[in-house]
Amino acid sequence: MWADNGGAFLPIGFDKLSCPSVALIGDTHTGQMDWRIDYAKMFSHVYLMFTRHHIPEFEQAGVTNIGWLPAACDPRFHGKFDVAKSYEIGFIGQTNPQWHPDRVALLERLRAAGFDLQVDGKILEEMSLFHSRSKIVFNRSLNLDLNRRVFEALCSGSMLLTDRLPAESGLESLFVSREHLVLYNDDEVEELARYYVDHDEEREAIAAAGRKLAMAEHTYAVRANQLLSDVIGSTAAQCVDPGTLEAGDSSPVDAAQVLSSRPSTSPLDVAITELSDYTGESTDTIRAQMHTSGTDLATEWRSSGRDTAGQIDDFYKQTDCYLYNLTKFNYGEMYQGWRGAIKNVCYQVSEAVGDRGFDVLDYGAGIGTNLIDVAGVPGIRLHYADLPGKTFEYAQWRFAQRGLSVNALSAEGADPLKGRTFDVIFCMDVIEHLV
Repeated sequence: MWADNGGAFLPIGFDKLSCPSVALIGDTHTGQMDWRIDYAKMFSHVYLMFTRHHIPEFEQAGVTNIGWLPAACDPRFHGKFDVAKSYEIGFIGQTNPQWHPDRVALLERLRAAGFDLQVDGKILEEMSLFHSRSKIVFNRSLNLDLNRRVFEALCSGSMLLTDRLPAESGLESLFVSREHLVLYNDDEVEELARYYVDHDEEREAIAAAGRKLAMAEHTYAVRANQLLSDVIGSTAAQCVDPGTLEAGDSSPVDAAQVLSSRPSTSPLDVAITELSDYTGESTDTIRAQMHTSGTDLATEWRSSGRDTAGQIDDFYKQTDCYLYNLTKFNYGEMYQGWRGAIKNVCYQVSEAVGDRGFDVLDYGAGIGTNLIDVAGVPGIRLHYADLPGKTFEYAQWRFAQRGLSVNALSAEGADPLKGRTFDVIFCMDVIEHLV
């Protein structure tokens, strides 16, 4: 299953699998539909999440077995905090006027009308705490999309005031206005907001009904069961919601503690633990070093001698700042797509060359992350090249920890590769250090 994360990483080969394959497609409402239609053709089952009304365009382009699987809520993260209502209207989301001119205009109108309007940017439990403190949660779609905020706000137990969408969107097939939420047309948003701010009992009754319906019919477990039923049939195991967010009279600090108390197994956290094992420093120290690594590198660079090529090489060989900086960078969001693209290329070459195998060189390979990523590609032979020094040594340690056979080459000297040839060469984030 592939869940739409934009074009950052588009794995290939789904059409060659002998099992069902599923694409969950999201942001067709942002004007990037063509590549999503082309990509969807690889999958045996396709679902649109936010834009049911775009299904005909996929069908006309030859995408078969396409349906609608709306967004949902996760009661563990989007649940209700038992706190006093602190704001009349709350909104969490993007407010860039270039991308959301209609949303920004409506928010400005509400503020001009004298409402206590709070706008913020939060996620998970902190978002739910903010929603729970709002008498009304405001929503405005970008482009007639039935977005996640609808389900997340309903789960928080506050009344949702959201824009009326065309019937094709499916919104009113899921919820009834003034029973589970309140739908507005642009010319009545202030009037409706004022009415429900002033009528507590009616507002809270709608909020309670909306939350009850969201918890019963619009969780991700419900969506997963629908997907499994469609794709696998009645033999599929049933998913259940793993729990709800239990919260008392919580403050923002309490919400952050709830979030931080859950163990994290993200790739970045695993990489931090690995670096901690190597250096002997605590993970907190590693995180602190990562946070300042960019500034530390700049300071160290400016204070070092840079008159000769040898002095410049010495800087890269001697600094340990790149241990922290590259860990942060290699496992950051921006680099994920690049790593995925590298893996795609290697799998394509593997398929093309067959049994003879192929040689991959990562030139300027840093802490070795790219080679670790592709080590499992059939037929691959790994070659690492960089200046000897602390990142070089850490990369070799990482390879040894995994039992990987990697040919390590020093990038020092006039001809470090000595006439060697390779099938694939990667050179990521190197050129800018040479010019």
